[in-house]
Amino acid sequence: MKAWKFVKKWHIIPYVIMLIVIIGVGMAVKYRKSDIVTAAYGSDAAYLYRYFTVIMAVIIIGATALFYMIFIRKAKIHNIFLTAVLSIGILVTLAVPPFVSADEDTHVGVVGYYANMISGVGNADAANNLYYSRVCDVNYEGTHDLSAGNYIRMAKDFFRRPSSTEKEYVEVQGNHISTNPVRVILYAPAVVGTLFGRLIGAGTTMVVILARLFMLAAYVALCYFAVRKIPTGKGLLIMAALLPSALMRAPFICEEPVLNGAVILFVAYAVNASFSTETLKVRDAVIMVLCGMVMCIGKGGAYIPLLLLLFMIQKKNFGGKIKYPVIVAGSIILCGIMFVLANPSMFKDVLGNNSDLYYTDEPGFSLSYILKHPKGSFIMVANTWFQEGGRLFTELFGGTAGYLQIPSSSIVTCGFVALVILAIFNVNGEELCYSRKQRTISLVGVVLSAGLALLSMWLFYTPMSYGTIIGIQGRYFFPVVLPLLLIFKNRLMIIKKNVIPILPFMVFMLYIEIFFEIWFKFMV
Repeated sequence: MKAWKFVKKWHIIPYVIMLIVIIGVGMAVKYRKSDIVTAAYGSDAAYLYRYFTVIMAVIIIGATALFYMIFIRKAKIHNIFLTAVLSIGILVTLAVPPFVSADEDTHVGVVGYYANMISGVGNADAANNLYYSRVCDVNYEGTHDLSAGNYIRMAKDFFRRPSSTEKEYVEVQGNHISTNPVRVILYAPAVVGTLFGRLIGAGTTMVVILARLFMLAAYVALCYFAVRKIPTGKGLLIMAALLPSALMRAPFICEEPVLNGAVILFVAYAVNASFSTETLKVRDAVIMVLCGMVMCIGKGGAYIPLLLLLFMIQKKNFGGKIKYPVIVAGSIILCGIMFVLANPSMFKDVLGNNSDLYYTDEPGFSLSYILKHPKGSFIMVANTWFQEGGRLFTELFGGTAGYLQIPSSSIVTCGFVALVILAIFNVNGEELCYSRKQRTISLVGVVLSAGLALLSMWLFYTPMSYGTIIGIQGRYFFPVVLPLLLIFKNRLMIIKKNVIPILPFMVFMLYIEIFFEIWFKFMV
């Protein structure tokens, strides 16, 4: 009898069933086409299977930790979220070899530039994308594909320490990169990780992994404090932060981890101030301004309209008639200054002829051309909507495994959509909901931000010979997901049982599915 009580108290049976399913499916995927893999890679195939075992260990540890936090300890939601985002982030970090995520090699060049300037290495000719890099980094043979060979290369190089000769710096030609000093804010965690990796003499793989983990830590910290701060819609915030369009980029070397984390934290603080009955604290105002300044740096300032969320805050919460215009106007001015510093030629490029595109000799669109040809511009937008709208939607919900551009099954996409819809429901009708004014302000900010993201690719990436706007990725619209979803929180869609704590666990299961699909499809 005591044994049965122990089994029930610690949920041993469902836990064992979970482990059997995960391990069983994992082993089936691991040894799929094992004879072909062994024939193709010989003794090196052992590295592939060992690495898979390491990732499976990460999955089991993460699943166990989440199971314990949710079903046994019944921890607070922000601690459950912390466990989930760390588990998934580390899984993604290890599951994707260096430079497989598109454009990561380009961003590594940007991080290398900043790291060189800080450490005194310097650069050869930044204006022409010439910079210094270690010999081992230059000779690294990583590719952009998810294959058995790439995993084997990663496993072999993981703990390898370069020789003294390989640590020397040589001049290399980088990709098209922006080295504006202000933008170092977006790459700061990766720069710290890179400098730390160089300091301990790590090889290329380990330096990239360390830089990724520092980026992940920044994203996790920003989102964790956002979950704790937001007074309503915690489930929606958690789901937004765990979507593949954000979390599949969080542990990579790029702009998105800091940018997306800053947007989430800004929205959380703005919503908290909107529903608060207390005077706005100086600390909260400073955090919102700092997050707003970061938002103005990334993606050409496309997310500046989200600053309109400041107008959802009641005037009386500022503590005086003068403080309201001073704080709001001052915030917008500071963010505007940051935008100009980060994009000094933006106004000239937008208002000018803008005939030069960096990757082709074809002329590009200008803002004046778009405004002077309203019919053609409307058709351009309509064509983009009908041809690319479905792809952009599915990319937001894991349709292509984040930004890996890997076809995912409908299980992943439908799973994330279903969980987001579930998060919209109001638990017992007790969660706070937007007023009509707040919904209007939020919707305007969302529409304007999404429009600017679209316009940026239209002006700076699309040649005039194209009939649709090209280069658009679903992840560009991730920053508007949370403020958009919060609009739908209402008192009519009510659910009696609090399912929010279970959402991170279900999301973790979907990420396991993503990893198994990757390994299943790209084993050879």
